[in-house]
Amino acid sequence: MLLATCCDQEENRAPTEHFLVQLSGSSRAQQDADRQHHVHWSRHLLASIRQVTGVELLIGASAVAFNPHFQHFVSPYPPDVYLGATADWPPVPALLVLDSFAPPLRSQVLAQAATHDSGAWVLWQHKNNPDDPSLAILRRTARLYAELPKKSMVLHSQECWETAAWDVEPSRFITQLWRLGTCPDSLRCGPELSPELVQQHLGRGG
Repeated sequence: MLLATCCDQEENRAPTEHFLVQLSGSSRAQQDADRQHHVHWSRHLLASIRQVTGVELLIGASAVAFNPHFQHFVSPYPPDVYLGATADWPPVPALLVLDSFAPPLRSQVLAQAATHDSGAWVLWQHKNNPDDPSLAILRRTARLYAELPKKSMVLHSQECWETAAWDVEPSRFITQLWRLGTCPDSLRCGPELSPELVQQHLGRGG
């Protein structure tokens, strides 16, 4: 799927050397992120968020963890642009998967999301650290729309993308979905939603 998506190449044809080099680099980058900070949210949860919010851009997905539910993706690993990622954020509603980025980068990517005119949502794990800089930014710039308790079935295993193992697992932490106050134009930013509606929609699958 990745070969056809990023390179306009038939899947039954042998991949080019350039494709294999880029794929190897993306795989190593994802393995490093998995060891340090990355959270593999379940495809069902991401699809549910997309369904209720209308987001089309997934910020924080690498090429090797490609999610077919989204039309566009921005990777934490910049060379993934050679594997189908977009370098610039297109003008469509976005979902920022904050835990995909290393902690020192999160303030920067949140600041960029806060200026995304088409609207942005933020999914992250709340680890009950009141001094987390990301939490301070979210409380100042966003509104909490949904929260799923610990042990909710919202994760895949760390090696899911390598083994195509998409079984869901419980989370040890609280799952939160925030909406940044970035888009005054509801016609461009998707439907006007209440936190109660979003909570109800996501709670059915958690």
